[in-house]
Order: sequence, then structure tokens, then C-alpha cells
Amino acid sequence: MDLMGFLLRAANVTPNTSSVPSEKTSTSSSKQQAPFSDADIMGNAFVFLLAGHETAANSIHFSLIYLAMNPRSQRRLQASLDRIFGSRPISAWDYERDFAPLFSGFAGAVLAEELRLIPPVASIPKCVVRDGPPQPLLINEKQYHIPPATYINLISTAAHRNPHAWPAGKPREHDGPVHPTSNTDNDLEEFKPERWLRDTPSGSSTSDTEQHAAPPEDAPSTSTGTSSSSAHYRPPRGAYIPFSEGYRACMGRRFAQAEVLAVLAVIFRTCSVELNVDAYASEEEVAGMGEEERRK
Repeated sequence: MDLMGFLLRAANVTPNTSSVPSEKTSTSSSKQQAPFSDADIMGNAFVFLLAGHETAANSIHFSLIYLAMNPRSQRRLQASLDRIFGSRPISAWDYERDFAPLFSGFAGAVLAEELRLIPPVASIPKCVVRDGPPQPLLINEKQYHIPPATYINLISTAAHRNPHAWPAGKPREHDGPVHPTSNTDNDLEEFKPERWLRDTPSGSSTSDTEQHAAPPEDAPSTSTGTSSSSAHYRPPRGAYIPFSEGYRACMGRRFAQAEVLAVLAVIFRTCSVELNVDAYASEEEVAGMGEEERRK
């Protein structure tokens, strides 16, 4: 796909090797249709590759790993996909019909949880306008004012693990905590898509879903934008920022969500994934193991 060509045509720009307008071109017209320089094209190509492909590819990659490590969540995802698509072939899938149930269902919870644990950007730079007024910043219900020309970084990995903003349960008991020092008394370091589900479907077993404690009462109540589905748990504003927030938030958010969910749906509609443990046990030995033994 010629993405750069689409971009140039959408901007009503004709590629040109010269940046000097001809004598027949008016000044106003030359300003409106100034051609892209080589640096402009290289810069946009970099954004296409890094922001448009690498981030989504990483989310798919880590989702596959997490689901391979958590077969119970993988089976639940597959059951959810069966309910959404039934026996329809992939050629009959439709964005208008299928994206909403994917995004608001267990597939969306899988993506949201993967992005919570491994966001595309761990440190998001922000700054206060040099000539503007100080900007208010609310931290633990206390307001601070950041002076002009100040640069700060939002550490998404820390925000996504803040126990004051997230529903959490007890940590796994086998092999000790996932992290040696962080959240040792809860499961916020673990991959649990179930934490995003607001209601437990009737008839599901307790092994299928786990109860999580609600965030503390003093947690901010303002919810995020559309980084997660409205059918899921809505973290307080600033607690979930895989696509950043505000005027500089990622403009490709919905495209990335649709892309990753489509890939996961195609794979897990007919397939399962598992870790390659040939170096530790044969297929026959693995087949004879229980789930807890496999996890070790």
C-alpha cells in the first residue's frame, strides 16, 4: 500500500524536487501546496514504521506470549470468539458488526491487559508551553502548578500498576511474587484480563473468573477516554495511558486496536498457542502434566 502517496494526495501536494515556486504560481498557492522535502518524507516514513507497525506488532507478540502462559485465559478468549463469529468464515467478518463485541468482550480485555503491563511507550514526554500559564496537575487529590517551559515524563508502566487505581486480587502463590519488590501483596504484576470485566456472566465457574477488590474509595473518579471499552472497568484518568492522553494522544489508537484484535481473532478462532518447552520436557511428559505442573 502506497501510504506516502495517499498522504501527499490527501494534502493536495504534488511531489517535487524543487522547493522554489515557479513564477506562474502565486505566493498564497505556493504556501498551500509547498512540496514535501526529503526530510519530511523520511520523517513520516519513520512514524509509519515505528508508530504504525512496530507498536502493534509488539502488542500482538506479547499477547501471544501471555496467552500461551495463561491457557485458562486463552480458552476463555476462544469461547468468546466462538460466540461472536459462530461458524462464519473470515471472509464474512465485518468491522461494523464485529468490532464492538470484540472490543467490549474478552478479546478487548486481553488487549487492554497486555497494554497495561507492556505499554507501547514506557516514558511519555510532555511539556508546558513556554509562553503560556502554569498548568495544573492533580496528584492524590492535591493540585500542583507546573511552571511554563517545564518538561515532564509520564511513566506509564508505574501508572498502570498503581494499586490505588486498579482492582486487584491476591498474588499467585506458586514460585513467589512475579516482581521481587513491586506489588508483592497483590496481582497487578500479573496478566489477568478478567480484572477488566465488570460483570461475571451467569453460569461461569469461579475458576473461569476471579473476584478482584475494587480500587480504594479515595481513587479519582474521572475515567479515561477510549483507550478501553466502556463495557470494561474504567480506570481513573491518568491511570491508563497506553496511547497517552490529551491533545497529543495517539491519533492511530482506534486503528491499532482494530488491527491487533483482528489478528488475535484470526489466530485464536481456529488455533491455540503454547510455549515451546522441548528443552525441559517431551511432548509426552507435557501431555501427562496437570495445569499447575505445566505452569512451573
